[in-house]
Order: sequence, then C-alpha cells, then structure tokens
Amino acid sequence: MAIDFYYTSGGPFAWRCLLALEAKALAYTPHLVDLSKQENRTPDFLALNPRGTLPVLREGAIVVRESQAIMFYLDFAYPAPSLYGETPAEAARVMQEICEQASYLEGPLRAIIGPLLFPRDGDRLTSVELAAPALHDGLQALDRRLDGECWLAGEKLSAADLNLYPLLALYERALLQPAAAQLDLERAPIPDRFPGIGRWMRAVRALPGYERTRPMHWD
Repeated sequence: MAIDFYYTSGGPFAWRCLLALEAKALAYTPHLVDLSKQENRTPDFLALNPRGTLPVLREGAIVVRESQAIMFYLDFAYPAPSLYGETPAEAARVMQEICEQASYLEGPLRAIIGPLLFPRDGDRLTSVELAAPALHDGLQALDRRLDGECWLAGEKLSAADLNLYPLLALYERALLQPAAAQLDLERAPIPDRFPGIGRWMRAVRALPGYERTRPMHWD
C-alpha cells in the first residue's frame, strides 16, 4: 500500500520519520507542506490532521500523526529491520534511551535551537544561555555512554538514534547563526568537544538514504 508523508523541511520531528522510512528502505511519496502559505490549514490537510501539525503519515485508510507514533507504526507494519528491539530487553533499552533523551536533552536542545534557527517576535536569547549548562552536562553523559559503542541503544541502529540525531544536527547549525556569536556559548564543533557523539553522528550520516532526508535548503 502506498505511503504518503507530509512534512515541513528542516523540522526535527519530520526528519526522524524520514530517517525511519529510509532505514527500512520503504517507498514513500513526500509531500512538502508550506507553512508560510498555511497549507497545513487547508480543508484537505485538516481532514488528515485536525490539529494542523506535522508530520503526518498516511497509508491507505490509516493516518498517523506525531513523530514517535509514526516511527512506532512503521516498526510494527514493517518489522525488518527492527527499530525498537527484537526482545523485551532490547525494547526496554531503546525506550529507556528515548525517555532519557526527552527528560535531559530535548528541553535544552529546543531552548537553544528555537530562538537561533526559528526566531519569532518576542524570542529572548537569554533562554539560550540558561539552557547551555544543562545541555553541556547532558552531552557529556551521552559522550561517556558512546565510548566504545556504535549506537545509542545496543549494537545496531535503533529508534533511539533516529530520535535524537535531527535535534543534534540542528543544534550544530544553530551555533553557526550570527545571533549565537553574541552569546557566551561554547561554539566549537561537536566532534571537537565530544568525540564519541561526533563518531556516532558520522555513522548516522553514512546510512543508506541519509542524503534524501536532509533538509532541502541545507548546503
């Protein structure tokens, strides 16, 4: 059955799903939704997702929204290769890693990425500086766990890797923005500060199909 995927370029949550689609070597039709034209508020799109949010996946009569739910659906619908583990212990490790990302990394990452990459009227850069120490501590802990490990939740690629990578890639890009130069931030590249994380990010970038997932406006 044909898979249609609706997304906006550059969004980390859609990027997770694109990486999952490519990891499973699935055929899909991408639909780039232009938020500046409010294409997510059209009657046709709201019929898919009344919230008007992205990403959204449609396969036949099945419509799934929210990135975690989309990745979970794909793993159940297309079990090989598994992204959430093949045993209870593997599944627990993947979900534990995803939960720890949500608890300790996603908040600081979003506090930095949002104001620098997607500024809105009223955004204050003080939130970026306030989030920086917590993010540094979280990345240090992650780097220690990656010492001698290829992937975040075991010996093979999993949803834990696809869940976090887009946010870290956007964080790298956020630190290159002119506004970041005004702040007291450590702006050295991730591999220079955290070699384990840098090695892991290179492994994700080497995955088959990765280039098809990169935001279209990136160099």
